Amino acid sequence: MELEYISELGLRVVQSSPLLLKFGTFESPKPTEPAEKRVPANESEQRRGGKGAGRQRRNGQDRESSRELKISKTLSQLLRHRALEFNIEVRPDGFCRLVEVLACPWLSDLKATQDDVERIVASNDKKRFELKQDVKVGQVMIRAVQGHSMKVVDDNHLLQNVDLNNLPDCCVHGTFRKHFESIKSKGLLAGGKQGQGFRNHVHFSSFEPGDERVISGMRYDCEIAIWIDLKKAVEDGVPFYISTNQVILSPGINGVIDRKYFTRARDLKVKEDLPIGLTPPYPHFVVDVMTVEDVCNVRNETPLFALFTFEDWVLVNLRAELALLCLAFVQDAGDPERVGIHESNLSFYYQKYFKKSLVPKQFGMNTHVELLGLVKDIVEVAADTQVVTSKRTQEELGDFSILVKLTEAARRERQAKIDQGDESACLHFDVQAHMPPPPPQMAAPYYQGGGYKGYGSYDKGGYKGDKGVFKGYKGNPGFKGGYKDGGYGKDFGKDGKKGGFDKGKKGGDMKGFGKKGKDGKPGKGY
Repeated sequence: MELEYISELGLRVVQSSPLLLKFGTFESPKPTEPAEKRVPANESEQRRGGKGAGRQRRNGQDRESSRELKISKTLSQLLRHRALEFNIEVRPDGFCRLVEVLACPWLSDLKATQDDVERIVASNDKKRFELKQDVKVGQVMIRAVQGHSMKVVDDNHLLQNVDLNNLPDCCVHGTFRKHFESIKSKGLLAGGKQGQGFRNHVHFSSFEPGDERVISGMRYDCEIAIWIDLKKAVEDGVPFYISTNQVILSPGINGVIDRKYFTRARDLKVKEDLPIGLTPPYPHFVVDVMTVEDVCNVRNETPLFALFTFEDWVLVNLRAELALLCLAFVQDAGDPERVGIHESNLSFYYQKYFKKSLVPKQFGMNTHVELLGLVKDIVEVAADTQVVTSKRTQEELGDFSILVKLTEAARRERQAKIDQGDESACLHFDVQAHMPPPPPQMAAPYYQGGGYKGYGSYDKGGYKGDKGVFKGYKGNPGFKGGYKDGGYGKDFGKDGKKGGFDKGKKGGDMKGFGKKGKDGKPGKGY
């Protein structure tokens, strides 16, 4: 059975690496001398400074504006994310000594001064920064008012807690169309796909989209707005805070704002409301899950897994791993008395077989027994011996669709309990823990300009060609005395016998092996 559709929908989770901003030294363009000095045409032009004077003043202003923009962006990077890397002390309320911040190479290269910073803080339209004089330490302090990823910053010191007595009138999140389907499936993630290492919180605006009071918390060019039932979320214990520039922030529960708190979504560009996924996006056919023949097409090309969320795909994977682990252990043990793995040894053998840890808390559980209860349809724990065994045979697991069917059956049972008000049936997975690691950085191509520079005792010059990609083995001057200073000779010897492997001339681009030598033997090429 072809299950490519399944992998496309759920088994492939893409995580983008965070984009690190690089700040270089700003250098103003050097003015060029005019080809010929021009006299102002009239008195009016002379008073203005001549033609182009206004443009020169504007260019100077542009250069200064560009410099201030670089300083502002650098401050954001340092005060939100990177200060600790430069040994800048960061207090729990986010404040740092301005003198330490200015001493950072990123800012010293820009020749930033306290006056520059004060001007930027005062003029910043989003009110990202805050300056104050700390009389206790006798220093000017600076901080970013929100947007941190550094864990040393404490929300309770940096932000004001939101409770039922000070709820803002509005709580709306701005995003883009390309992220909307993922948000409907997984909820809002702190830091987005980059995770909480990129941002500690989900950001919201406390004003409606288009309100002139929206200065931060929602990008001006966002395409979709999602409204949150803030009162219900706070009542359920989801922490929310508000910053001095009126941005609402929340770390969520395990980094997630559940989609059940979504009340409305609207496309701001076409001005239309959007379905927010609380109703099935596909027809919900009432069928016996285990009798479905094609999980990719129950009816009218609707897949059985149409309503799967991120957690369901994680459980598909967990079912496969635990069942296969039990079967493989029994086969490898080769002992009729060892029919399974004792619950206390489950983590050990899971690590042995899959090279990763099995942590119940990542699934919202406290013990392995509780974790196994999530997949009790495929593995079971004996009540008397606490031995974990597989309820499915190797032949049954040969058809991957059994995992999808079991997961859908469990999802329907869980959803029925939630609909009846049983909150204990809700899943509380640590989403970030189940994200795949970022892909390894690709090594730079080995064959870059200059080629092989030589390998010590084998050759003095080595393969000295290869300026681009195999541009030619420059040299190949024969095996002079056993690899002493070259590569292959031009033609295995000039006369086919005397030169042999020690008198080849420097050639290039594989010029040997071809024409006949002077004595008729192989010489300059095949």
